[in-house]
Amino acid sequence: MNLEDQMKADESKAREKFRQAFQIAVNIYERYYSPYSKIKSRYNFYDVCDLIDYRHREHYVVLAAGEDGRISFARNPKDKYVPSKKTRMLFSRYVRRVLKIKSNIIPDRDLEAFQIAFKLAIVSKEKLLSSVKVLKGEDIVKFYETTLVVSCMTGSENSDKIKFYAENSDKVSLVVLDNLARALMWETSAGTFVDRIYGSEMGVSIINHWTNKNNYLSRDKLLFRNANVTVSLKMTPKTPCLDTLCYGRLSNNGKEVCISCGINIPGEGRLIRFTDAGDGWRFYNYY
Repeated sequence: MNLEDQMKADESKAREKFRQAFQIAVNIYERYYSPYSKIKSRYNFYDVCDLIDYRHREHYVVLAAGEDGRISFARNPKDKYVPSKKTRMLFSRYVRRVLKIKSNIIPDRDLEAFQIAFKLAIVSKEKLLSSVKVLKGEDIVKFYETTLVVSCMTGSENSDKIKFYAENSDKVSLVVLDNLARALMWETSAGTFVDRIYGSEMGVSIINHWTNKNNYLSRDKLLFRNANVTVSLKMTPKTPCLDTLCYGRLSNNGKEVCISCGINIPGEGRLIRFTDAGDGWRFYNYY
C-alpha cells in the first residue's frame, strides 16, 4: 500500500469513529438532556448529521486525534486525506461557524449539552476521573445556576436556597464532573459522605469510582448500614431540598440545625424536614 492509500485508509477509519461517536452522543443527549431541550422546531441533531453527510465530499469530517471533543475537517477538498492540512475544531463551533446553524434553530444551551455528550462519547474513563472537581462556597451557587444536569434545585430561581451550602462551606462541598454529573459531599460524624449523584450513567459511574477510590461513604453504603450520621450546620431563612440527610433538629433559637437521614437526632429542638416546597423546610409534625 502506497502512502496515499494508507492516508485514505486512516482517514476512513477516523470517519467511521466519528460516525460511531456521533450516534453515541445523540443517544446520550436524547436520554439525559433532550427532556429539557429548548429546541422548538422539528430540526434536531440527526439533521445536523445529514447535513454533514451531504457536505462529506467537501469537508470530510472525521474525529480528531485526542479526547477533547474536537473534529477535523478539510477547508479545501484537495486536503481531505492530509491530516496536517485539516482544521481541528470543537464540534459545537463547527455547527455554528461552518454549517451556519443559528441559535434560533439549535439554542446555545442545547448545543453545549450536545458538545458535552459528544465528548463523553469519546473520552476515556481514566481521563474523566482526573476531571472530577470539588467546589465550595459561592462556586456551588454559580454551578447550580448554570448546570445542564438539572433537578428541582437548579436554576437561578433557587439561588437563595442553594446559599445554604455556601454558608456551610466547612461542612458541605459539591463534587462535579464538568456538566456530566454532580453530588453533594458532606463532612459527617462518620466521615466524608458523597450523597446522591445526578447525571448521565457514565458520569455517575465516574463519581462513584472517585468516591470509592478516596474511601468516602457512598449513599448506598450509608443506607445499607442504616447509619444515623449527623452534620451540624448554620440554618438559613431558605434551604434546599435534601436527598438523604433530609431530617433536622433545630437549636440555638433556630440559628443552627443538626441534619441526619433519620429522625433520631440528639437534642431538644423542633424536628424539621427539608423539602422542595416553600422556603425549603417544614416542621416534621406537619407530615
